[in-house]
Amino acid sequence: MDNQENKQNNVICGRNPVLEALRSGKEIDRLLVAHGVSGGSISEIIAKCSSRGILIKEISPQKLDYYCMGANHQGVAVMLASREYSTVEDIFDTAAERRNLRPA
Repeated sequence: MDNQENKQNNVICGRNPVLEALRSGKEIDRLLVAHGVSGGSISEIIAKCSSRGILIKEISPQKLDYYCMGANHQGVAVMLASREYSTVEDIFDTAAERRNLRPA
């Protein structure tokens, strides 16, 4: 896969693609890190995910191979959210906007 993104499973694999996904603000459900992988950009990725409240899960390298379908994951991958989530405030704002657009 050219960009290390598995569109079917909404998985992004590899250190740089994961960092780019975090920088771009993509909705991420969880970070997957292979057992024993640490240092360098992995520490930065874990810190960014932690500060955003993203679930961090350490798994075996074989399981990460499975999720990435053979792509070069470099010990890390993220699972993207299937849908974007809205806050309660977003829902109320949308309702208020729709109410104001209706003719009286």
